[in-house]
Amino acid sequence: MNNLWTSVLIILSFALLGYAAGRFFRPALLKRNVVFARINSLVLWLLIAAMGYRLGSDHSLIARLGELGLTALILAVLTSGGSVLAALGLGWFTRWAESARPGASSGQGIENQPGREKPGTDEPPGQSNHPGAINRLALLKEPAVLIAVMGLGILVGWIAPRLIDLEATPITEVLLYLLLFLAGLGMALESSGGVKRLLHVNTLLLPVATALGSLAGGGIAALVLDLSLSRGLAAAAGFGWYSLSGVLITDLGDAFLGNAAFLSNLLRESLALLSIPVLAASGRSLASISIAGATSMDVTLPMISRYNGYQVMGLSMVHGVILSILVPVLVPLFMALPG
Repeated sequence: MNNLWTSVLIILSFALLGYAAGRFFRPALLKRNVVFARINSLVLWLLIAAMGYRLGSDHSLIARLGELGLTALILAVLTSGGSVLAALGLGWFTRWAESARPGASSGQGIENQPGREKPGTDEPPGQSNHPGAINRLALLKEPAVLIAVMGLGILVGWIAPRLIDLEATPITEVLLYLLLFLAGLGMALESSGGVKRLLHVNTLLLPVATALGSLAGGGIAALVLDLSLSRGLAAAAGFGWYSLSGVLITDLGDAFLGNAAFLSNLLRESLALLSIPVLAASGRSLASISIAGATSMDVTLPMISRYNGYQVMGLSMVHGVILSILVPVLVPLFMALPG
């Protein structure tokens, strides 16, 4: 738990430092938005390539994919899908509740984002209700680039695993902190309306929806994989935090499930990286945060803020922090239940 709060403090520090710099240099930065966007993209691609290299250079991890791949894939798809469906349901419910409230004005629901042409709809600005085939294919451009970048990183890691010592050279951490600084910088360039949403009571509903959706997916995975319900819930309760959940489950006596949970949460993070641009572009901002799980406060935060607008940074960080706090509580709890 101390490591969690240390991580949160570091993340907040870089984001706040970027925000402060952005407010101070706002006039100059607004004139160089194109350059800022290109730098953001470059750093993001470098981070994804470094993550791919880390995976590819771990030959033992690659070897385990054959044994544990199916279990991990099913867990990743069902927990991610469950969280997305729960977030979509939450968005629908809050819009319905807002419209049903007497004297309600639009723009107060959790799904509504500043800069939208039609708050409360699922259409992004400038899109018609029936986008053509070209527009739909355009949504896949960013994920295709990300797949290529990650694939290149994996290939280089597999061929030359000793090219970079990631343990001695914390490249991913440096790139992550740089992206968080840039995200804070970008947030300062946006209107302040998004920050006020952090104080809205509905902000707490999204991590609850993500947790319930993920656990529902884990319950279904338990049926598909012939696991006990408690084991399925324990694997799902990692919420994308692969570095903790797998270790907890292994230490609690189930090495196979621990490795499967590790891989499934790693896959969930990868699915989030590839899905966030598409979900955000289609106007489903809550789903693009929810699919990231606990990583919405760090690894996927720069991408979430970039594709949804920096006004969602507060919501994304609160979402990730709450889920991260739940992981070391729920995983042992479910593992302790009778199987």
